[in-house]
Amino acid sequence: MDISIINQDVWCFLASRNQEIDYLVVVAPDFMCEENYTLILANATEEERTKKITDKGTIYYRRIINSKVGYLTLAFRVIKAVKTDIGISGDGVLKDCFGRVIRYYGMI
Repeated sequence: MDISIINQDVWCFLASRNQEIDYLVVVAPDFMCEENYTLILANATEEERTKKITDKGTIYYRRIINSKVGYLTLAFRVIKAVKTDIGISGDGVLKDCFGRVIRYYGMI
């Protein structure tokens, strides 16, 4: 195991979509939101978003080099996100404001 991973900052991100609008990042780190640079998360994970729920034990990995917000490493799964994934109390599946299940979740 690479010990340098232990000393890194980690943030969560979530994306959702509906029938009329493609995937939008709905939860992202403040430093990305402040720079209006959350689209990089959607673009970097585009291929996997079209797939079914990620198999248990599987994770997708992307390295982003020389972005506007620096070097990033994404580790993510396509899952039905639950409230506790982003620190909200409760047991339910995370839904957008229209009641649609958010199926996309990752860590930066």
